[in-house]
Amino acid sequence: MKKIISLLLAAILLTLSVTSCGAGVPKVEEIKPRLTELIEASYEINDIFFGDGLDRVDYEAEYEKIIAEYAEGLAAAEKKLASAQEDVAKATNEEEKLAAEKKVEEAEKEVKKNTYMFTKEEFLEQYDTDETYLPVVSDKYVTVNDIKAAAEQVYSASYLMSIYETMFVGYIEKGVNDIIYARYYDSPDGLKMLKESDVWITEKRIYNYDSMEIVRPSKANRITVEIDSYLEGSGEHLTVRLSLVKQDGEWYLDSPTY
Repeated sequence: MKKIISLLLAAILLTLSVTSCGAGVPKVEEIKPRLTELIEASYEINDIFFGDGLDRVDYEAEYEKIIAEYAEGLAAAEKKLASAQEDVAKATNEEEKLAAEKKVEEAEKEVKKNTYMFTKEEFLEQYDTDETYLPVVSDKYVTVNDIKAAAEQVYSASYLMSIYETMFVGYIEKGVNDIIYARYYDSPDGLKMLKESDVWITEKRIYNYDSMEIVRPSKANRITVEIDSYLEGSGEHLTVRLSLVKQDGEWYLDSPTY
């Protein structure tokens, strides 16, 4: 009798293990290629939203670059001017003096030509006119819609709904009435990013794709995957649960991968 009960219990447990994830749940082998693709693509999206963000114009660096470009020509012009001034001092007659003075005049023009007209403060005042945002430098992401299009290839519509408000709309924080500016916006001059953007992600999470396992709760159009991971540069390992949802016949991440 005990043997029969044991067999019945084993059968029940086996049935539960088979049905606990619901009917129609894909096998891990079926979902692995898609999840791997999504995680790899998510790194770029995560960085845009929560990391350093897209490259921006650095006006101070731009000024230093301009000064460096002018420096070589200025040094040559100043050397030429010094030589011409020596020739004036060494001139032994009026003809030599006039010729040397002409060289001085030409060299002074070259010095002026190779001297940048703006101080750093004047340059920043002229070009860095937006106190809140900086222009984005990207061939791939030219508008907010470009960012959205890339994100929607990776994450579900439900996950992105709340993200979009923070990234592209902004809001007033309740209780303290602080204005939370959008991270990105389309200006008349092109895509811009908030200067003082918080950086929430500083390290990349690396996943062991061979460790992924579909766990409860899971069903035909929504699954939960457990997968081993670690932060790059850290020895600390963590088993992460990721949610995927089927949307328009395709699987998308419904939870962050950072």
